[in-house]
Amino acid sequence: MTPFRLLELRCSKAFRLAEFRMAIRQITGGAFQDASGKALAGGSITFRLSTDAVASDSQVSAPVLTKATLDSNGNISGTVNIWPNPQLTPATVYKISVYNAQGLLAWYSENSIPSGVGSFDIGTLTPLF
Repeated sequence: MTPFRLLELRCSKAFRLAEFRMAIRQITGGAFQDASGKALAGGSITFRLSTDAVASDSQVSAPVLTKATLDSNGNISGTVNIWPNPQLTPATVYKISVYNAQGLLAWYSENSIPSGVGSFDIGTLTPLF
């Protein structure tokens, strides 16, 4: 293999990896509250796929749980990146659970995370069951 072909293959692989990563979407926001309207400060949010799926050329496993802590306003703290559902095969939904600081379930929904550019505010979802 010539050095030029090797460089071409490496560049092609790097491009595919960049393309692969661009499909993942950052999840932000939430402003989750308890029944009395108090922010779920110190709580957590989890995302779990309804079934195994394929995104591009990668397997996305349903048992894997993505978890984040909620800040003092009930928003996601830190970075959460997940695959938008329209990019997954077969059709899937995310099982989204929000817990208070004591670990009690405060909110649950099964939703599809839309594709798009930039981050997605999870607080804009309407719960589907």
